[in-house]
Amino acid sequence: MFTSGRVIAVICSTLFLTSSFSFSAVARIRGLGELPGGDFGSYVSGISGDGSTVGGRSYSASGFEAFRWTAGSGIVGLGDFEGGDFRSRAFATSFDGSVVIGRGYSANGQEAFRWTEAEGMVALGDLPGGSYSSGASDISPDGLTIIGRSFSANGNESYRWTEAQGMVGLFLDKLARHSPEM
Repeated sequence: MFTSGRVIAVICSTLFLTSSFSFSAVARIRGLGELPGGDFGSYVSGISGDGSTVGGRSYSASGFEAFRWTAGSGIVGLGDFEGGDFRSRAFATSFDGSVVIGRGYSANGQEAFRWTEAEGMVALGDLPGGSYSSGASDISPDGLTIIGRSFSANGNESYRWTEAQGMVGLFLDKLARHSPEM
């Protein structure tokens, strides 16, 4: 279950059927639907702070696909990167829902993304030195800062991404392993 304070998003499963719903004091219960062409099923991963937007994944004709849902547009597939398995997933949104973050699969492998209506799905890359893999896990309310994990020369490492600096490793995991016990 995910909540914004005014809206709750849940996943309901009954005997092989899974679908996502949102609840609000005004609109009551509302099914979010599924993407066209795929099996029945959608999964919520996050809800915007203002309750207007839900992100997640659903089956589409191409495979598992990240989606963004609003009351005005309904459920809209966000696509995936060229050359990889089609298995994108949205994890979180900015406060107003205008920016969605998640993970897709490119020819390089698993890759974090940032999505906006103006730019579509944009790859965030990965940290240098390790196997190619990144995923975005959360986003600031204004949509300008993203955090996640990627493989680097230090191993599986947390990062912070901004448009100005790109993906910057935080070295927190390495520091934590070598810090004296408190």
